[in-house]
Amino acid sequence: NRSFTNWRPQDIALVQSFYKASIYNLYTDVELITEEVQTINGRPFVVFEFVGTVKDEGQSFRSNRVVSKYIYVQYTIYDNNTLVANFNAPARYKDRWQETARQVMQSIELK
Repeated sequence: NRSFTNWRPQDIALVQSFYKASIYNLYTDVELITEEVQTINGRPFVVFEFVGTVKDEGQSFRSNRVVSKYIYVQYTIYDNNTLVANFNAPARYKDRWQETARQVMQSIELK
């Protein structure tokens, strides 16, 4: 995905902080596995790998419902836009997909 933003490449630490806060706002619970800036094919990416859980607050038709997902997401700045690549699966499949997700995400190239 591409998000039209005004981030500059030197803002990568700010991008990391901004998206970390967004993750914690989207989920009731976050089990953070990886949070770092990685160089992938010569480009810095902010990488988050986590299990996110959303619990109903009793305001919905299905009270007490819990949804947990394994998520691997990374962000980079390209032409003053934020590019986002993500992988997600039900949390119960984390062990099955984790290594594949890591390999796929490490193979991203921008031209």
